[in-house]
Amino acid sequence: MKTVELNIPLLDAEIKAHRMKHGEFSELIGKSRSYLSYVKSTG
Repeated sequence: MKTVELNIPLLDAEIKAHRMKHGEFSELIGKSRSYLSYVKSTG
């Protein structure tokens, strides 16, 4: 399994620029609504 590093500030800015919420983005990529919040909190 590969490890991926996320640039959280950039991701947040892009989500905001597209007028989306984190839950909407998570669903867009095929994950649960709480996925992005979980990833941000656990690193």
